[in-house]
Amino acid sequence: MNIVKQALEEGYTFACATCTRLHEAKARKLPGCMAMHRNKECVGPFGNNDYPEYAGPLEGNLAAFCFVCGDKSDGAVAVKKPNAKLIGVCSKHMGRLADVGPPGERPKFLTHEYTPVVE
Repeated sequence: MNIVKQALEEGYTFACATCTRLHEAKARKLPGCMAMHRNKECVGPFGNNDYPEYAGPLEGNLAAFCFVCGDKSDGAVAVKKPNAKLIGVCSKHMGRLADVGPPGERPKFLTHEYTPVVE
């Protein structure tokens, strides 16, 4: 079985499933990813962040694919932090972000007009 598909079936998001830090931890039989074991916070929009420790094939292009499932993104999330990366999200998963973020704030969605897309 493909390691990305296996990680998705284990409940990881597509961004995590494609990250080399996750697979390095799995190879060492450690839970979670190596960022966590190195005391680095690395969460995505569900944790109001932009995967600051991501390392993998989507590096520099996390806006083109849905961070949850890997489908082509229909928009992007911009978390509120300086120099935040845009994180792609498909229309199917946009609704799951409605309750994410600081109290009283909503995630900011952008269309593909402003988001680089890899075809």
